[in-house]
Amino acid sequence: MWEKQPNGFTRALACITNLIALGAVALVPAVARGDGAAFDPTETKVVFTGRKYEANHLFEIRFYPGGNLFMLDSLSPAARARNVTNLKAGDVQDVEVSYDATKILFSMRRDASDTWHLWQINADGGGLAQLTFGPQDDVDPAYLPDGRIMFCSTRPGFLDEYHREPAAVLHVMNPDGTEVEQISFNVSHDVTPTVLSDGRILYPRWEHHGPFNRFPLFAINPDGTGLFQYYGARERPSFYEPQEMADGRLVAVLSPSANRFLAGPLAIIDGTNVSTSHAVITPEVKMERVYPDRTAAGNKYRSPYPLPDGRLLVSYAEDGAWDFGIYTLGLDGKNRQLVYNNPELMEFNPQPILPRKKQPVIPAHTDASKSTGTFFGMDVYLNSLTQVPRGEIKSLRVVEGLPRPSDGDTKVSINRIHEVKRILGEVPIQADGSFYFEAPANTPLHLQTIGQDGIMLTNQRTWVWLRPGENRGCVGCHEVRESKPAVKTTPMALRHPPTRIGLDPETVQAPITFVKDIQPILSRKCVKCHSYSDTDLDKLPAGGLDLAPDDSFAYNVAYANLRYAVVADSSPRTSYLVWKILGKKLASYARARARRPQKTELKGGIMPPPKSGITLSGAEKQTIIKWIEMGAVYRDYETQGYQAGSSSKASAAAMVFARRCGNAACHDGRKASPLDVNLNSYGMPIMRESVNYTHPENSLLLRAALSQRAGGLPHAGGDTFQDTSDADYQTLLAYIREAAKNKQKIRLGNNAGY
Repeated sequence: MWEKQPNGFTRALACITNLIALGAVALVPAVARGDGAAFDPTETKVVFTGRKYEANHLFEIRFYPGGNLFMLDSLSPAARARNVTNLKAGDVQDVEVSYDATKILFSMRRDASDTWHLWQINADGGGLAQLTFGPQDDVDPAYLPDGRIMFCSTRPGFLDEYHREPAAVLHVMNPDGTEVEQISFNVSHDVTPTVLSDGRILYPRWEHHGPFNRFPLFAINPDGTGLFQYYGARERPSFYEPQEMADGRLVAVLSPSANRFLAGPLAIIDGTNVSTSHAVITPEVKMERVYPDRTAAGNKYRSPYPLPDGRLLVSYAEDGAWDFGIYTLGLDGKNRQLVYNNPELMEFNPQPILPRKKQPVIPAHTDASKSTGTFFGMDVYLNSLTQVPRGEIKSLRVVEGLPRPSDGDTKVSINRIHEVKRILGEVPIQADGSFYFEAPANTPLHLQTIGQDGIMLTNQRTWVWLRPGENRGCVGCHEVRESKPAVKTTPMALRHPPTRIGLDPETVQAPITFVKDIQPILSRKCVKCHSYSDTDLDKLPAGGLDLAPDDSFAYNVAYANLRYAVVADSSPRTSYLVWKILGKKLASYARARARRPQKTELKGGIMPPPKSGITLSGAEKQTIIKWIEMGAVYRDYETQGYQAGSSSKASAAAMVFARRCGNAACHDGRKASPLDVNLNSYGMPIMRESVNYTHPENSLLLRAALSQRAGGLPHAGGDTFQDTSDADYQTLLAYIREAAKNKQKIRLGNNAGY
């Protein structure tokens, strides 16, 4: 039925048909670890790393001199350890034993002047050889069944979205270190990859797209095609160091969020049935953020590795200690037995030196002669998270994520949104819900459904990409994976050539930012009413909302006020600002995540009010809406900005702030302020970002707390300061004035490619 489709449409359809047939997950019988020979712990050697480990930060590129690679002569409490690398001031991590158990891969820095590189050594401790070179960091190596090596590397040279440190993503190379190829195009970190029994690569990936902050599990083919969120799409916890067991289930370290130490309880994940939740096998371990630089409370696990006899080999630290040792553990989380612990080091990454069967080799599906790939979706209305009525979706917007350049080490937005994006184009949604487009390969993308009113309905919170020549397909958007919808006729989108997206530079939109696009609109149409006056001291901003382009901490006053008060993160349908400029409340089908609780009802009429004689054009309204849809960022990576310098009054101001504003006052978390600000939760950011460096006396921090008769905002109910002579008011004012004098010019990077 499909053979007659022209232009290779059958390849895209075959892809989606296979996904449907397999329930969107390719599953083959698991490959048991070991080669089937009898397993004798007393005759089994173990390789591991011993580190002077103090604190990690999500990704293992930290360097702590004093680490080495070690081997145990047996997997028993009587085991003796041997230092294999004998470094004096170096560090070692990330162990991987070869399929035939004759070689060992690991990452090593010989000293502080070195960077992390991949090394290989024979299982007998001889033949040490360096495989990678250069200024980048190469970590997390693993053998592939075709003989190549996969690893994570900072070679692309960009910074992660949040902490703005060099990001390591998946690469592959020949066993001698040649022909290195990047296969992941995530804009933050990939970590601890391993090979599944079907030949795919499984790995945790840092998802910090918008408000999310977690490490779900992804699967990908060794050529970078077929990216698939394996587990964690509906789960809030993060999963670290996953390993597949002989029965096909996974064991992984569990954490409630991004975790500095990659430590926590152990969980079992059934990858064959993603509708079921994971099972924690060590419930005595609290699932909490683990910060070794703050507390050592609680026992915790790391580095689980399945043994042929059904037990796990793990790293474990007792309650109240940061001393990880090597233990065995039953799969039920019981019968933990010590194997080895050197109290002077932390032991991680233990693996038995045993042969294991190779997984099947997945043939490459890329075409080096091409620079694009195609993406087909069968039905965007198949969505288990939202119920958008059929016919409501007009198009699918394709958005490109712009990785942060290496010199872009400053935030581009208030708190949650950390990435800059640009619109590549929109794809029509057919009557049956299908779509089909062609887009640039090796480019981080995410998708948004657009309603008939031209406003975003749903927003994909993960990055995907196409490899050169890849024909990618999906069933729906967050559809139930176990469902198998029938394909009775050719999807309408496949009856036409794919829509070309992002292939014509003239049609690609530049990033929409507050500085470049929104503030000019506000200055033309809004600031006249929404600002203080230098001549009329009794004039207050309309609605108490100051939209003047005055300097503030890292951003300007107008941006801080809008983002805190009337803009929901990437959600125009729940943003009060959008309701006001359209003059109506919008229906929302997706769950919104706002920095502050948003208003639930529209009050008053459209803004600007008709009596002002000022109107926003349709283009201006669309610019504001698209700005919110793209994350409502303040600036791009190359825009000049300012940030406050140090102030000797900061400590005194913070004490005033806590005493007069956050304790049993309007902002104690029980009473809602007009701007819905809970200072007990967001005290210091609010204190910094509610200041006006151009006109310090107009700072929201002061005007909101000042009585109305003394010039305070009428809606704030500010009786904290009766007048400006209050000593605490003067302390805050002095803090703002000194910080304004010390503000520093900053540049956020050189984003080549704009």
